[in-house]
Amino acid sequence: MAVLLTRGDLRPLFEESRWIEESLQLCADALMTAHHGAMSWLLFPVAAEDQFVNVQLESAPVMGTYLRVFPDRCFPRRPMDGQPALLLDGKTGTLRALMAVDDLNHWRTAAPVALAARELAPDNATILALLGSGAQARYQLRAIRHTVPSLESVRVFSRTPKNRQRFAEEMSTALGLEVVAVDDPGQAAREADVICVTAPATVVEPSWVRPGALLTTILPGAVPAEFGALLVVPSMSGPEVRSSGWDPRHGLSSPTACRDPGQIDLTLVDILRGAVDMRAEPRQTVAYEQLGVFGWDVPLIDWACRRGQEISQCTQCDLA
Repeated sequence: MAVLLTRGDLRPLFEESRWIEESLQLCADALMTAHHGAMSWLLFPVAAEDQFVNVQLESAPVMGTYLRVFPDRCFPRRPMDGQPALLLDGKTGTLRALMAVDDLNHWRTAAPVALAARELAPDNATILALLGSGAQARYQLRAIRHTVPSLESVRVFSRTPKNRQRFAEEMSTALGLEVVAVDDPGQAAREADVICVTAPATVVEPSWVRPGALLTTILPGAVPAEFGALLVVPSMSGPEVRSSGWDPRHGLSSPTACRDPGQIDLTLVDILRGAVDMRAEPRQTVAYEQLGVFGWDVPLIDWACRRGQEISQCTQCDLA
């Protein structure tokens, strides 16, 4: 019988340390075992003017397939809440679960960034800069707080003063960490040990970044080709991308989207396997660029389904 998992059932997975750590290990395992599967992305208009819907399908050889439906992200006025996903059994094709994946959608991006920060951030990093104050910044802060426990303060910049101030107040209270809103992206980034770019159209100036710092981005163009940092990407391979219907952006799903592979110095896979010592050059600035879709998506939703059911059952027992 298929199960229904709400946001409330799944939210502890992204807040409690034991589940956060388990999700990070799952991402690492998915990268290193290279079970990437296949994906297809369909973007199509609906009846109302200027409204679009995304349908994303991903499959892995063992876990099965999931289908996610959500408003198109290129229209920021569209709410991101209410994203359903269907998880199908890998052997029988039957429906395993209907899940609310609003939080998981952000976590599937934030968790691997935090995994990279654990491996690439300078020793005893104390200052984090966030360029962006949206949902992704919130999840990245939660995840990196777990993987870089030496953090003492956070500086956040976004283009809207009210948004960055609200972010600072909310996250300071939620995490018990000093989070300060600043008026300039350079002011946020200078002297920071880790800089995370989560806002579109952000280009980091080399003069903002101190030697030895880690810069992470989930958006193309944030790290100019002439930046001079050691460029790290998650992997050189990902799910096979199959275009379906009207899908003008499917090329962006390539793991090396917008990058000449010759510009890439290392992968997170290399580092996780111990092929290189990232602490050997403490003054080497590192840029971690995570674009496209990688092999952790289906294993992550499979994990969330299993753990979400356990949490839901425990909650029901407690109420009984």
